This record gives sequence, C-alpha cells and structure tokens, in this order.
Amino acid sequence: MSLSRNTVMRRTEGMSRNLEDILHENINKCVVLSLQFDESTVYIGTTQLCVFIRMVFDDMLVTEELLTIIPMHDRTRGQDIFDLFQNYIARTNFPICKLVSTTTDGAPAMIGNKSGFVALCKGDDDIPNFIDYHCIIHTQILCSKVLKFNRVMDVAFKIVNSIRSKSLSRRQFRALLNECGEEHNELLFHTDVRWLSHATFLARFRELLPQITSYLQSKGDSYPQLNDQEWFLDLTFFCDVTEKLNRLNQQLQGKGKTIIHMINILKSFKEKLNMLAMQLKRRDLKRYQNLADESKNNKTVAYDKYADVIGMLLNEFDRRFLKLSELEDIACFLSYPFNDIDVESLAQKLHNFLNTTNVAELEEEILNIKCDINLKAMVSDSNFWKLISKDKYPNIWTIVARFNAFFGSTYLCESAFSYMNAIKTKQRSQITDLHFESCLRIALSSYEPNFKKLAALMQCQVSSK
Repeated sequence: MSLSRNTVMRRTEGMSRNLEDILHENINKCVVLSLQFDESTVYIGTTQLCVFIRMVFDDMLVTEELLTIIPMHDRTRGQDIFDLFQNYIARTNFPICKLVSTTTDGAPAMIGNKSGFVALCKGDDDIPNFIDYHCIIHTQILCSKVLKFNRVMDVAFKIVNSIRSKSLSRRQFRALLNECGEEHNELLFHTDVRWLSHATFLARFRELLPQITSYLQSKGDSYPQLNDQEWFLDLTFFCDVTEKLNRLNQQLQGKGKTIIHMINILKSFKEKLNMLAMQLKRRDLKRYQNLADESKNNKTVAYDKYADVIGMLLNEFDRRFLKLSELEDIACFLSYPFNDIDVESLAQKLHNFLNTTNVAELEEEILNIKCDINLKAMVSDSNFWKLISKDKYPNIWTIVARFNAFFGSTYLCESAFSYMNAIKTKQRSQITDLHFESCLRIALSSYEPNFKKLAALMQCQVSSK
C-alpha cells in the first residue's frame, strides 16, 4: 500500500525524535565526549553546520553519532557559528561540561586566533578547557601541496579539459580508446576539493598517454611537453608520490578511527618518506614503480632532485603535525603500556597535555600498571583498557577515556555532506530544515528506532475531520 506524503512525513518525524531521545540518553550517561564541526552549502545555497559527537562510557565503549545540523541562513562568521551553538546548548541542556576536545576544518571562521569559533569557545567561562585539533586528513592534504609540480599538473589539466570539455572531442576520444581495446574509456577530471583527485587523475592520464598523444596529433594540437623527457620523468615521479599520498589518505579515512591509530599511521608514513629519500639517493627505485619503468628507457633520472622533493615533503609533515608528534610517546604507552619507557618523562607529558593531576600520582600509577602481572597477561585482549580498574588507576583511566573520545578528523562530517546532497535535491528543494535534519539523522544513525513503541503510539486511522 502506498502511503501519502503526510503519512511518510509523520513516520519520519517519529523515528527521528526517537533516535534523538536515545542519543540524549546516552549523552547523559557518557563520561566524556568530543565534537567535530564542519560546514557545507547544500542545494539553493543554505549553509549547514554539521556536528558529530563521540562518546565514551564507563565500560570504555565508544559511540559516534550525528549530534545536530544547524542551518545558517545569514552570515557564517565565527561569531555566528558560536551564537548558534550556544543556542543549541541552551535549548537542549547539552552537558557541555563533559567536552574534552573539538576537531574542525581549517576555515578561518573555525580556527581564527581572535574571532574564530574555537577561540570564542575557549574564551567562554561556561565551556570547560578542551583540546582543539585541525582535521588530520585536511592537514595531510595541505602537506601534499608543498610538492608544487605545476609544470606537470597545468599541462595535464589543460589537455584533459580540451578533450572532455567538448562533446565531439569526448566521443571521438572514447571511440579511439575502444578501438585500442583499453580497459578505461574515459579521462578523469581533477579538482582540489576531492581528497583522492590528484593520484587518480594522474594515474589515468599516464596510462592513456599514448592514446592522448595520438589523438592530439590527429587534431593538429601541439604540446611540446609530451616529447620532453624531463617533463615525462617528472610526471612518472609525481604519479608514484601521489599514489603513496593517496594510500595514506585512504588509511586515515573511516569511522571509529582513534587519534592513536591515526598518529601511528602518520608516524609510519614519515618513516617511509625518510626511507624513500634515502633510496633515491642510492639510485634505488624499487618503491617507485612508474619511475623505474621509465628509467629503463631514460638514464637521465634526476635522483637528487627527486630526493630533495621527498625531503621537502617530510619537512612539511613534521612542521604541520608538530602538535600531534608531541603525543607519540603517550600514544605508544596507551597502545602497549609494558614497553621500557622513561616513567618520569611520560608522567610529565601526560600532566602537561591533559592537566589531570599531580605528576607523582601519575608516576605511581604508570609503575603499578607496568608491574601488574595480571594485566600483562591480558594485554592481547582487544578490550584491554576496559579491564583497568577505575578505582585502582583513576588518573590513567581518565586519560584513556579522554584519548578514546578524541576525533582525529572531520571524516564523519565530510561523509554526511554526501547524504545531504542526496537528500536535498532539485526535486526536494523545498524540504524544511526540520525534516532535512530528520532524514539525515535516520540515514546516519547507528541506533535503531524503537518500532514497537512508535507503533503503539501511532493512530492507525486518522479521522478526516
């Protein structure tokens, strides 16, 4: 039986309210929480502030959920975001006292030193002291911009646009690829907005370069760079580097990624960059597949130049992730607390970073954990930190709970924007802000509505009067 639009609307509203009630019950039960903020403009120009919450409970269970989306019909300055968030706190009695960290994108409205949203929150006496992070994935993308291979990207971008911008050229190029029996029948566009765009764009361009050259020659278009061996070597090297950055980006994405996990991924990648630079200096191309294939036909590879590029990329990662690097020792301890460590140094770092208690108490708890034979026997358990007694190790327990609450990126907000664009379309441009949030909450929530309760409250036959 098909339902009327009003019936569907009421069912949607009921499920959304039920999911929101479950969420607020869990917010009140959780020990600490963290928030991530990002904003995007959906169809017909309405800017939506997306807020996700990460909650940690007494049993160290972690839950990530959509907290709210806040429509911004006027300006989107830091002060405007702060005022709207304050209104939400007051309207819902949100327990802001449990907040331990926030994660945002790099927009000035969010991270401005004086009038940014984070700065305004830290200046509010009603909001507790918290740690703020710039999204690790966004920061990784900023690091990759230091490569600046414009002489490669500009030419490739211009060629692809000349083929794909005209319908006739696009059809003719597709026909050429079909004649050649190529697996792919299309070139890819590049845009800075998409995280994985560089690597996929260049990989496809290089794969189809013989067909591209043949097609351009048939049209009388001349690009001398395609016959320049140095330019072609730069292209192959850039393909290798962006492929590695692409792989890093994919490792950082996903739900449930703790900041400790992301610190480990970044540390491993920086070690790989250091090794890649050293291998280039030794003329070792075993980790540069594209460059190695091309070097067989071209012996003029600029190894030192490319090693300097890798070194520059490594320095940029060190510079931008300096704040995160300070957490490496803490992350190592929380990953495996039985390593040989400098207890005094670790206790001081925990004290300085989280400002939890005096250093002496932390030192004693760290030593007690290291010497606890029962805990060491259970270290392989994936729920190891759930076994820690809150009464016996109150400070370490608090530190673990806070770290588990930290968001490492704004991935959840970014993925929510895809749902937003699917919900608010040209055919549904008049959907209200309330119904828009209801649809988004149902789409993203990991909770299941209490259908029995909703059905019991629902009137099956509505009177026409």
